[in-house]
Amino acid sequence: MSERAASPGKGYAKESHVALFDYMRELSIKRLAAGTAINNTPSVALLKVLGLELIEMEKVSFYKDADGSNIMFDGGEFVFLCLLHHGV
Repeated sequence: MSERAASPGKGYAKESHVALFDYMRELSIKRLAAGTAINNTPSVALLKVLGLELIEMEKVSFYKDADGSNIMFDGGEFVFLCLLHHGV
């Protein structure tokens, strides 16, 4: 892994998403949805900086504990509308 990819908080995620949004505009894509754990503060902050809005919260589980019970966490769904006219 390169040093650039391993450096949190350097703006690379925002930079890459801005490039992605530019490409999506070329394809005339008008809506993007993303999900993350609400307690994942850096991810939530990035989504908000990029212009995505929280539209829904739900209980989510991707893993089970040693007893086979679901490990639940609060997840949020964020959307970004109007890619064609939004200047990120």
